[in-house]
Amino acid sequence: MGCDADLLAIGPFSQAVASCLSYVAESYAGVPDGTLVLSTLFACPTTDVSEALAEAVQAELWGFSTHVLKPADFDWEALADLHEEDVEALRALVAAGFQIFFRPNG
Repeated sequence: MGCDADLLAIGPFSQAVASCLSYVAESYAGVPDGTLVLSTLFACPTTDVSEALAEAVQAELWGFSTHVLKPADFDWEALADLHEEDVEALRALVAAGFQIFFRPNG
């Protein structure tokens, strides 16, 4: 059975992070600052890429106790190799207080 995975970011909305979220920034018009929102990053369509993502964020693919992530432990270079375009958004969300989770699906 194959696996796909991504990172889930959950945290307080602000206009400063609107462009880093899953939907276009205009979708968040009228959303009050502090509203809890979520976003997905680093969509990995295959098991191999999902395993590489898990390694880059210090998670175990099916080790659910490792899926609440610690950004200080991230291998940012490995993340850039996977999805360079998501690294800036991830950094901004982490700085804004978002909690990051590894989410496998298989």
